[in-house]
Amino acid sequence: MQVNVPYYYAKTAEIVGPYLILFWEKLYAVGVWIAAVTQPLRDWLSIKIPILLEWVSTNKRVKPETLCAQ
Repeated sequence: MQVNVPYYYAKTAEIVGPYLILFWEKLYAVGVWIAAVTQPLRDWLSIKIPILLEWVSTNKRVKPETLCAQ
């Protein structure tokens, strides 16, 4: 085991390593692209969500009997 594990780890790292680096680079690029594409939506949501939460908190009345009803 002490002889085989380092040998197979080296072989696996040699074969899989470049693919993992490529995968990481492409995953990062996709993340940057998604952040850029969704920026207008996130900006709009950052404006509208507080307004919606304020509206809900002022218009939603919780009745005590509805909390205990099952």
